[in-house]
Amino acid sequence: MQSSFLVALTDVKMREVPRHPKQFDLCAVTNEPLENVVLAVAPRSYPELAEGLEIGAVYEHEEKKELTCRVEGKYHNLIFLDWCRILTIIVARNAKFIKECSLDEWVAQVAGALEDKEKYPETGGRGPFWELVRYGLRGATFGPAVCAKLVRDFDEYEQVAKAHGHEEFYWLYCRLRECFAYPNGRGLVYCYKPHWFQDSKSHDQPLLGIDPA
Repeated sequence: MQSSFLVALTDVKMREVPRHPKQFDLCAVTNEPLENVVLAVAPRSYPELAEGLEIGAVYEHEEKKELTCRVEGKYHNLIFLDWCRILTIIVARNAKFIKECSLDEWVAQVAGALEDKEKYPETGGRGPFWELVRYGLRGATFGPAVCAKLVRDFDEYEQVAKAHGHEEFYWLYCRLRECFAYPNGRGLVYCYKPHWFQDSKSHDQPLLGIDPA
């Protein structure tokens, strides 16, 4: 059994007609469902994640111009989180994590291990893969600028990841690299059904641009 958790789109186009006031994937005139649309949303603490998109806008795409990142098994969230843990240890080298904490706290500390203001002053201290680890499962939208940045991170650490010797880790590493390369400056990546963080107490919630409750 395979399950999906990230979807990449290319050649997206912003809908020019008014958005439905309550649900982005409904037509504002007929209330009929819209197909092949996605809402651009961003975390409150880091709206730059959606750079290159208009936050709160609805984007259309062709169904055939879609790439889905899938993993074996129904617990894709756990697989991805463990992948992030291994990745952070490889990149930060001396990263250590506290296990007894909330999911919000765990993700924050894993992403925090990739932060270093002295080493990465040009990004405000955000190191390689920080955006992916911090927001990968939160339902936010990765705009074309961040997608391109993550591809550069994947390319820079490709040999290190391969040398780690963990076949499943490296397979997902390559698949995620393919996913973030797919927009190619003209699209986005979003999380498919981000239910794990629906009840999050993080200050990133509610996401900017999200449908009204």
